[in-house]
Formats: sequence, C-alpha cells, structure tokens
Amino acid sequence: MGVSFDQLALNKALLEKHGARLRGVILNKVEPSKYDMVKDYYGRQLQALWGTPLLGCVPYQDGISRPSLNGFKNLLSGEFVAGEDHAFRTFDSTRLIVSQGDEDKTIYDKVQGQLVITLSSRNDVIESMLRNQLEVLQTSQGTQDLRQGLVLVGHNPPSKGSVEELRKAGIPTVFVKKGESEETTGMFEVMKAMTAFTQKHDYDDQDRLSETMDLIERNIDFDTLSRAPPFGGQMAIRLGELVRW
Repeated sequence: MGVSFDQLALNKALLEKHGARLRGVILNKVEPSKYDMVKDYYGRQLQALWGTPLLGCVPYQDGISRPSLNGFKNLLSGEFVAGEDHAFRTFDSTRLIVSQGDEDKTIYDKVQGQLVITLSSRNDVIESMLRNQLEVLQTSQGTQDLRQGLVLVGHNPPSKGSVEELRKAGIPTVFVKKGESEETTGMFEVMKAMTAFTQKHDYDDQDRLSETMDLIERNIDFDTLSRAPPFGGQMAIRLGELVRW
C-alpha cells in the first residue's frame, strides 16, 4: 500500500503544479481480500495528511473485467459466423489448440465455460465441441449449456455445414481471416493480441453495464462527492448522470 500511496502523492503534486486541487480520492480494483484494510488505511491517511476524503473504494470484480467474445471480435476485426445472440459471453478459461488429437486427447475434453482458439480447418475440434454441447443439452433436457466459445483463424472460413451445426448448437463463433494458407502463425498473433486486450464497456452489453453501475453505487459515497468543493451543494450527482439543481 505504501507504493500506491507514493504514486498518489506524485499525482497530487502534479495536480497542484497545474493549479488544480485534489477534492477526493476513489480507489478502483481493490483486492477483495484486502478491501477492509485498504479502505481503513487510506481513509485515515488521506484525512490526516491532506484533509482529503476517501470518496470510494471499489473492489475488483472478475466478471466485469473479463473480455467478451464481442470484444475479441472487434479487436481482431473478425466476424460472427454463429451464435451472435451470445456475443457478450465471457469465459472461465481460454485454450489455444494447435496439436493433433492423436498427440493430445485432452483437446476433446468437455470443459465448462471455455473459449477455444484454433484453425478454421480443424473440423475435429469443431465436431468435438458440438458433440460435447449436444450431450449436455440432451442430458439436461435443454436446461444446461457448456457456455463454450470458438475463435476460428485461417485463410478460409469454416464450411457451411459446420457453421449451420454451430448455429443450431448455440455456440458463439468468430472467424478471423489471417494468412494466405492454413498455418498456425496467425493463431499465435491472435492469441498475443487477445492476451494483451483490456475490455471496454459496450453500450449493448447491458448485463455488464448493470453489474458495473451496481458495484459503483454500492462503493462510492455520492452524498459526500456531491458536497465536495467546488460543487458545494451546487450539483446533485446521480449514478450515471450529473444533474444541476
């Protein structure tokens, strides 16, 4: 915490250098296990050293930070070929498949909430995902879903037959055109970009927006924020909007 406080002190000095005043502090993405300790420490230190209130302490929430398949699609300039209804699905894990089935049988395992990245020519992987999904749907009588996702990379899109089956199974699938042939180089480029990607909020991703707004509303003191100078009662701050009195 000492390091982060030092960084905050540097930011405060920079504000003052340009004639701005620090009205309050909001901490974001606080480790949940350290939330109470961080909130107490910063609240006391800010008030004692600078007379500045801690206006909010927002805990890190994994579900909000996870990229959606639609986010990856936009990042990679891809296109949905199936399952666009699940465009904003997020995943528990991601797997890049380049090995063959006879080398690694685990590529066909049934894994809940997994995003698979592979070549668009890998019909064996597509078929295994379809098989696993249909098995779960049949066993649960349509009440459960593996919540899978698929990113297909290559020069040619998947076959029409595969696309139709993926649509029927409800597996959201993005095709990313890369290279002049079916080679793995493009997949590694895709994976590198996805690993470095930071999800931004999308207006159409209503579940994520609602979850974020609820998190902010519960962890930021809007009453104190609305009274903080230079507003001083001149404004009322509501979640998602600033309304002048």
